Amino acid sequence: MSSNREIKGIAISYLLAIVGTTLANETFVLKQIVEVLKSYPSIRATHEIYFIWFDFFPALFLFLNGYTMTLAFKSKKQSRRRLMGHYSRRGLVLFALGLLFIGFWPANILIIAGVCFFISPLFIRWDSLVLQILLFSVVLLSTVLGNLDVPIYPSFSGINIIDANAMDIVGFLFFNGYYSVLPWVSFFILGLIFGKTHVRVKGWLPPIGLLGLGIMIAGILVQPFMNKLCGDIGELNVFSTDLIGIRFHSFSFILFQTGLILMVVPAINYFAKKWNETIIGAKLIGWIDRFSSSKYTLYFFVCAQTGILWALIKGGNQTRIFWFKPIYILIPTSLAMLGISFLLVLWWKKKVTDKAPVEWLLKNISGSRK
Repeated sequence: MSSNREIKGIAISYLLAIVGTTLANETFVLKQIVEVLKSYPSIRATHEIYFIWFDFFPALFLFLNGYTMTLAFKSKKQSRRRLMGHYSRRGLVLFALGLLFIGFWPANILIIAGVCFFISPLFIRWDSLVLQILLFSVVLLSTVLGNLDVPIYPSFSGINIIDANAMDIVGFLFFNGYYSVLPWVSFFILGLIFGKTHVRVKGWLPPIGLLGLGIMIAGILVQPFMNKLCGDIGELNVFSTDLIGIRFHSFSFILFQTGLILMVVPAINYFAKKWNETIIGAKLIGWIDRFSSSKYTLYFFVCAQTGILWALIKGGNQTRIFWFKPIYILIPTSLAMLGISFLLVLWWKKKVTDKAPVEWLLKNISGSRK
């Protein structure tokens, strides 16, 4: 039976996903795109809009979470009941860690991954066909709820945890457009379906990759109709190149990212399998696996650095944040934070324990083997 250790490309895909997610988050926080989105209601007729390039990385990350979870259940090294308990507890830990950064990045990957893992025992045992029906339902629901104007709609940038009541939390999680968990849960479910049906490496463009190409094209073609149905998205004018800032409505965004993921993941799995057959390639993949196995810690360290930097720079003087607007300052700063996180992980594994801090916490609280 295949496992995530046998599919070498998973380590590469995970590292790509977490590095891309981290840098995308840095771009949003330091460039203050969140503030632009909050002050942009006159043109934006809906809140359920997504960046097709920036948001590919968290979508890929959540897909891989569902993918590897399915493989863990297939391995049968632990009972299903124990595994479900492990993943539920893991979800609670990640969600709690994500709340630490909700002030400047409301729906960070820790919160979304935590929600996905926590609710996964509800449907992990379902067969592929039922999961496909669930996926289609979640996609439609996310589009509908993201366009509803409901009285429990909270602030677009986040939620006040101290003063929040049950209705505010429901509004934040399901009706809050960009920060709703529903579109992101769909990628986690997609990963579960993929893991149940397409584990074997069958070439760089297998039939599932061709299907993905068709789905991605469908997402592009559907977008104009979504503009007519939900309203034009408009231009942000915060990037020097319009191509970087392309955004889609929820439905077409999910189609586009689903297709792109179904093309990228099999290709990476195929080439990683080939690379692993060479001495240099095997060493490189082994090095990548060391960091991809510490993915949550890498993200956590960057979030912590960003929180400190945000507090120091913003610190009562709103104009100082504009110092980070130029790309020649934004990119080096983001890369420096990521580099520091890599060095901290290396130091921790060498001097303290072979488990990175967040992964150590997940292992000891959830009782999982990873």
